[in-house]
Amino acid sequence: MIQVPANATLKIWTSRFEATLLVSLATNSELEITGAMVWEPPAPDVATLVVDTQAGARVKFRVDEGNLSELTALTNYNPPSFPYQGASDILILDSFPSVLTGVFHVAGANAQTTLEKITPLRGSLLSECPLDVFNSPVATADPNLLLNKPLGFTEPAVLTPLAGSWIWDEP
Repeated sequence: MIQVPANATLKIWTSRFEATLLVSLATNSELEITGAMVWEPPAPDVATLVVDTQAGARVKFRVDEGNLSELTALTNYNPPSFPYQGASDILILDSFPSVLTGVFHVAGANAQTTLEKITPLRGSLLSECPLDVFNSPVATADPNLLLNKPLGFTEPAVLTPLAGSWIWDEP
């Protein structure tokens, strides 16, 4: 878990993640996700981002709709040790469409979530706090999320006692 102290900012920009990122924002701190980004969960049954917020915290999604370019960043985003959709190489000539995939959850009612720029989102953004939307972001539902609900986002099992199964123990 990444813990952001009060009045501080964690900025994530121009990256590729295949991970679940857990972030805790203290009072008046900020998480800003910006630039070209390819972000997906490591498995279909886990969230992509979970942010726990305190009063006054801000979460800003400012992801570009363009491509994540290896040449522009001088970074190989699909090396042999970390293939992208099964493909890898040792060059920095690839380009990947910018997209946030999966479940992004901002927990805490006393914070603020902002969705700016185009921010291509395929999945769900759950914000327990007010959500501001600017510049026509593109969000597409992922029907697979209904079939494979991420851990922690399913309905709890209902326990029903069976008749005659209760045994009263005397002290």
